[in-house]
Parts: sequence; structure tokens; C-alpha cells
Amino acid sequence: MSILLAVFAQAQAGPQNPITWISGAVDRFGESHLTTFVSLGNNLYTAFALILIVWTGIQVALSSHFQPNQFAKLVLLLSFGKALIVYYAGGDWSVVHLVRYQAAYLSAHIDQRAGD
Repeated sequence: MSILLAVFAQAQAGPQNPITWISGAVDRFGESHLTTFVSLGNNLYTAFALILIVWTGIQVALSSHFQPNQFAKLVLLLSFGKALIVYYAGGDWSVVHLVRYQAAYLSAHIDQRAGD
């Protein structure tokens, strides 16, 4: 209840910078539901990886010759997908923090330009 009152109080006062206020709300939401997002991402990745592996296997079996470039493309696709899941919330330079830092930098740059 106290969190709801704090949000209403801030909304009534009005944020100084709407981008900063939205960024803070997204940060709080992301931090509170991080484990849900990561587990959902792992489940989706596993399902899509299985579909891609089976699809590539069927293509190789039906074409009766192995194409190494298709296999390399599959390995790269799966490794980049897994890296995004693993490093989604990993330390100071995760995918989430990269987007947040860039949004904060852009917001500060726009504020600085508006003040000039």
C-alpha cells in the first residue's frame, strides 16, 4: 500500500523528466520480475533450439548430402541465442543494462541540448 501511495504522490507532483521517470519504473519492474523473464527465455530458447535442430536434421537426411555451412549457421544461431539468455542479467554489462544505460545517456543528452 505504501508503494502505491508513493507512486501516486510522484505522479501528482509530476516527474521532472518523463524519460527518467519511465526508465526508473522499467528498472523497478525488471528487477522484481527478473527470474520470471530468465526462466521464460530459457524455456523458449530450448523449444526453438529443438525445432531448429530437428528441422536441420530432416533437411540433411532428405538432401542426402551434408552442407557444412548450414551446420555452421545453425551453431552460430544457437550460440548467439544462448548468449543473450545467459548474459541477460549478468553483471554491469548485461543486455538489460546496456539498453538502460543508453536510454539514460540519450535522455541526459536531450536535456542538455534543451537547456542550451
